[in-house]
Amino acid sequence: MNTNREIPQHSKASRKTVVLYLALIGVILIALILTGIILFQRLNTPLQFVPPGFDPSAQVGEPTPDIDLGYTTVNVEQGFEIKLCGRLFVKNNSVDINLTNPASNDVWMKTELQDKNGKVLAKSGIIKPGEYVQSIALLKNVTAEETNVKIVVIGYAPDTYASRGTVDMNTVLLKQKEFSIDP
Repeated sequence: MNTNREIPQHSKASRKTVVLYLALIGVILIALILTGIILFQRLNTPLQFVPPGFDPSAQVGEPTPDIDLGYTTVNVEQGFEIKLCGRLFVKNNSVDINLTNPASNDVWMKTELQDKNGKVLAKSGIIKPGEYVQSIALLKNVTAEETNVKIVVIGYAPDTYASRGTVDMNTVLLKQKEFSIDP
C-alpha cells in the first residue's frame, strides 16, 4: 500500500473564485435582510386616513327633479335620511342622481356608483346637511344601454369622519339615447 499520496494544491485562481462567491453570497444575504426590514416596517406602519374633499358642485337647498327619475327618501338605520334618484341616466358623461343631505341630518355624506364588480364608475365629494349634488361625473365611459349598478351612500360624523353607516341600493344605469330633430 502506498501511503505517499500527493495532496492536491489549489491554484490561486480557484481561491479567488471561492472568495468571490463568498462575497457574492454575503451581498445577497445583506440585500435580503434589508428588504425584510423595509417590508416589516411598511407592514407595521398604520395607513394615514386622507379625508375625502367636499363636493365643489354642492348646492344649498333641495332639488326638484322630474317625477319619472324616482326621487325618493331613504331612512337609514343609523338615524339619518338620504334623498336621491333611483332611476339613473347617463347624459353628457354624467349621471343625474340628485343626492340630497336633508337639513335635519347631523351627518356629512358622499356617494359612489359602482358596477357589479365593485369598480367605482362615478363618485361625489362630501355634502353637508342642507346641500345636494345634482349630478356626478363618470370616471369611465359606459357603453352598454343598461348597466347594473349599486349606489353606495356613505355617512360620516362631521369633523371626525367617523363612519355613520353605509347604504347600498341596486339599480340600473340607462344610457340616454341622443335624439336629433330634423328641420
